[in-house]
Amino acid sequence: MIDFARLEFVQLQKSMEFLIFQIPGPKMHGILGNVPDLMDKTTENLGEVLKFWANEQRGNGSRIMRVFLFGNLFVWPLDGEMTKVILENNEELDKGEDYRFFEPWIGKGLLLEPNIPRWKSHRKLIQPVFNFSKLPKYFEIFKKQTEILIDILHEKSSKSEFFDIFPHIKFCLLDIVADAALGIQTNSQIRNFHEYIDACEEFSRILIEFSFKPWLRNPIFYKFSGFEAKIEENLRVLKDFSMKFIKERRADVEFHKDQEKCCFLDHLLDSPDLTDEEIREEIDTLIFGGHDTTTSSVAFALWNIAHNPDVQNHIYQEELQENPLESREDFRALKYLDRVLKESKRLTPPIPFFQRKLRKSLKLLDQCEIPAGSTISIGPIILHSNPEVFKNPGIFDPDRFLPDEVSKRSAFDFVPFSAGIRNCVGQNFGLLNEKVIVAKILKEFEVLPGEDYGFTVPCLEAKTTIL
Repeated sequence: MIDFARLEFVQLQKSMEFLIFQIPGPKMHGILGNVPDLMDKTTENLGEVLKFWANEQRGNGSRIMRVFLFGNLFVWPLDGEMTKVILENNEELDKGEDYRFFEPWIGKGLLLEPNIPRWKSHRKLIQPVFNFSKLPKYFEIFKKQTEILIDILHEKSSKSEFFDIFPHIKFCLLDIVADAALGIQTNSQIRNFHEYIDACEEFSRILIEFSFKPWLRNPIFYKFSGFEAKIEENLRVLKDFSMKFIKERRADVEFHKDQEKCCFLDHLLDSPDLTDEEIREEIDTLIFGGHDTTTSSVAFALWNIAHNPDVQNHIYQEELQENPLESREDFRALKYLDRVLKESKRLTPPIPFFQRKLRKSLKLLDQCEIPAGSTISIGPIILHSNPEVFKNPGIFDPDRFLPDEVSKRSAFDFVPFSAGIRNCVGQNFGLLNEKVIVAKILKEFEVLPGEDYGFTVPCLEAKTTIL
């Protein structure tokens, strides 16, 4: 057994060594690989480095790219068809190693479950909660909480001062997801604070340290990093938040057995196969992904709209000025806004990259074979900036998503929420939520860049988003 394990390790190591030199990529620095190129990078400029590397390799005729970080090999597909090979493979569903950081919090629920039959069982249980038939009820929650946000923004804007709307959007999204998932009112917008958000942001800040500084995964470095105590404290806050309401709701459901199921939690409690801990994992996955990813989408959309006043004027004059924004039909009529929101996700994707870890070796079309155990990094930030697909990719142009333009490219050239069997289960929930918030804000206000930030680019918060 030991000899066999050693043999497998040696074979994988040799395969990796072969790949490092066979797959094109940025210049490496000995055993450190590309670590020196990233040590001083932050979320503000990491995306630009990856896009530069990708375009450099495309210019050399390559369709994949290698990045090597301190013994960790990452292979990046550079076009939609290469990405399709990965995302349409129904056997390669495992997440990459970076996702393991989430395990102490969200366990092995729908996001991380490596056992495919078990994952499919959980997906089958959760999928109906996000069916189109459920959207009308969620739509009312979106409107209710967004009206609170609008009132707060009116109060803030009456002082004739520039202010950052990002925290208010984040509070709004937490109130929405908590209402839809747990059936509770967190009132974080009114309080202008919630300990869950503080813990979530601190946990996310630590995650990026681990993602881009892999030496911190060494037990010795980790021991002296000071992160362990911070992680444990944040995990306590995050887990206690949802478990408290699970226990209360279970007791309430037992007492009122015939009451109508009103939220995501009620549907999970109705399943005899799930323990409270498994329910907590799924709830935490939804709350984190639901409020954090959509917050990024809304914030990036407003940033892009603020920096493109002609687009903002078109949205208001053509679609919002005479639209009451009361019914779902009112929002369905916002076709130009749909294109604007898609273009925002292309230029500033809320999920800059995600990973798959190969169970088996995989041939990537006409490129080399990638051995089992390798990590495939799929980067919307890279795919969406491909100049061979999106002409002048740095320009904000909603007409890229006119039907005739969409038909000219692969469906996998634009993957803001992944694709294939393991795509985002709640993407329709998130898209409608985003549309309601952005439309109502733009109907009431003109959104402008901050006084000192007219020429900045938005920070791609890679560490706070999961798929």
